[in-house]
Amino acid sequence: MANKEDMTMYKQAIEAYGKYTDNQIKILCALIENSVDNLVYTPVTKLNKQTGVMRPTIYATLNVLQIDGLIVKDTDTKGAFKIQQEKIDFILNSYKKTR
Repeated sequence: MANKEDMTMYKQAIEAYGKYTDNQIKILCALIENSVDNLVYTPVTKLNKQTGVMRPTIYATLNVLQIDGLIVKDTDTKGAFKIQQEKIDFILNSYKKTR
């Protein structure tokens, strides 16, 4: 689980990356924030309450994030995802270089 300062940096980096919509950024940041050791199990209803993003958009965003390789389904836990930290680090490092 990332601390508040880290989450602010992640959000800024993902926004600056320019590939994702506001709702996609909210979902990705919520996944990062709720993760423990890069594993996250957060039901869609919880993501909806946490971010205010509608359920169909959440499902679509999860698909986009999987296609982009930022998350993968965890084969050991149904409904869980693994955050691909090297992809997140790439976005974060790209952002830090431009600051």
